[in-house]
Amino acid sequence: MSYEKNALAIDVEEWFHICDEDITKVAGDIEKLPVRVVENTKRIVRLLKEHNQRGTFFFVGWVAERYPELVKYVAEEGFEIGCHSYSHDLIYKMDSKQFEEDLIKATDVIYRAAGVRPLGYRAPGFSIKRDMEWYFEILAKNQYRYDASVFPTYRAHGGIVSAPTYPYRISTRFGEILEFPQSVTGFSKFRICFSGGGYFRLLPLWFVKSQIRRMNSQDLPVLLYLHPREIDPDQPRMRLSPLRYFKYYVNLSKTEDKFIEVLKTFEFSTVLDTLEDFLNKEKSSN
Repeated sequence: MSYEKNALAIDVEEWFHICDEDITKVAGDIEKLPVRVVENTKRIVRLLKEHNQRGTFFFVGWVAERYPELVKYVAEEGFEIGCHSYSHDLIYKMDSKQFEEDLIKATDVIYRAAGVRPLGYRAPGFSIKRDMEWYFEILAKNQYRYDASVFPTYRAHGGIVSAPTYPYRISTRFGEILEFPQSVTGFSKFRICFSGGGYFRLLPLWFVKSQIRRMNSQDLPVLLYLHPREIDPDQPRMRLSPLRYFKYYVNLSKTEDKFIEVLKTFEFSTVLDTLEDFLNKEKSSN
């Protein structure tokens, strides 16, 4: 028997929301840059509806504040709304007070736009490291039900190599947080991500499909993620280092077709539904 339900996360940010860069230097005046996120996000909604798929749209508060009608549109189309911070800054560069202020601001903006309170959070750039218990405590304190930010292998921004590679529970003094770590493949400390972003764009489709099947055959759900900019090969280009430029823009022209093939092959639901379904089944089997 294999697991049949996977989770889909759409991290809704603009084409210039890149971690650890000065946007003004690499892209220009943020208030004068062209808007791409609205149409790109609507395109993803249409693709999901066409293929009878569900997912969670994690909005950056900056986007939700400027385009509240977009958040409302996604919510009214029946998708779960989550939070992807307000400022899209690295979490490990904040202290607990700064993070909570950013979280509260983003939560309020998204709630006012969507009419529903986000229950799930994804940190920009998976920027969670070991010994950041305060991060999970603040999420629980602010009535968040789950997190999907742990990257269980090495990464330039964040990464917790020792973390489980399957959904699990985290206890805090403010209550429990459910964690859905980003899906990776490999063994022991040798793990690579295949399930979204530049990894999904760079790796061949057959490999991505094989790893989803492998995890499902082990009764594990996969968390797949995508950014709206990744189906937009005509987006403006930022002035980045050669390596970062490659990572950010590789195979943009192929991403939408690859994404459609995955939607045709596997079943996807919201992050919350998939997470609760898996953990409830695990609990009942123990």
